[in-house]
This record gives sequence, structure tokens and C-alpha cells, in this order.
Amino acid sequence: MSQIPKKQLKLIIALMEALPSDIDNPPAYNCLYDGFEDLYSGPYCQQTAAKLEQQGHALIITKAGEQYIRLNRRDDFLVSFAAGALEAQRGNSIDYAEYSNHPFAFCCGYTHALNKQKSQMPNYNLSKLFVCHGFECEDTSEVYSQ
Repeated sequence: MSQIPKKQLKLIIALMEALPSDIDNPPAYNCLYDGFEDLYSGPYCQQTAAKLEQQGHALIITKAGEQYIRLNRRDDFLVSFAAGALEAQRGNSIDYAEYSNHPFAFCCGYTHALNKQKSQMPNYNLSKLFVCHGFECEDTSEVYSQ
């Protein structure tokens, strides 16, 4: 699998950091996930979302004038994203993506975990509403799952 374009990775991370849509007073910068509708909403680049749609990773849905994203094969996507993050944290090769149900999602999780290790990004923390699917929250010591 080739390198994930930066804008696509940024959008995928925003979706993986999405909070449930029924949460009270979510931060304005967060994407939200509506489990009933299976849709993501929030601030994201429409061109990047369109590119993900062209590649078959997502579907853009317009309802009442608002655009939403639905991940194709969302269950496979989530499992593969978390698996990629875990393999990166363990120091394993990205070559495991070949065995994943969703190599693109695996590579996104893998790349995000590596970038997080290399930078001074803050740790995920559920009580601060800063979470990411497949990553451990420092305050609960549990891996967050959408």
C-alpha cells in the first residue's frame, strides 16, 4: 500500500476522533458520529471527502442541505484502523496491511500511530472528550471504540 495523502489521512483521523452525536456540548472542532443513521458530520474538506468517495472508501450523503460521510464497510474499516495502530505501537511492519480486510484503513491507523509517537501530540483522554478509535485513553487505560 502506498503512502496515504496527508489531506486524506487528516480527514480519516477526524472521523476516527468523532464523538457520538448524542453527546452534550461537543467541542465545535469535532466530527460527530450518528450511530442510528451511520453518518459522520462536522468540519471537513469537501474535496478530500469526494476523493475518498471516488476511491470507494466513503459515500457522501446530502440531507436537508447538509453533507455527511458514510464509511463503506465501516466495521472492516474500524477493525483495520485499530489493527494498524496496534501494529505500529508494537513496532511491527506496515506489511501486515496485506492481511487486513481494509488495507487503506490499516495504513491510516498505522501512520497515525507512528506520527503520534514521533510528535508531541497529547494523549487521548475520554474525560476531555479527546478520543480516537483504536487508541488508549490515558484516563481510563481502555482502548476507545466507536
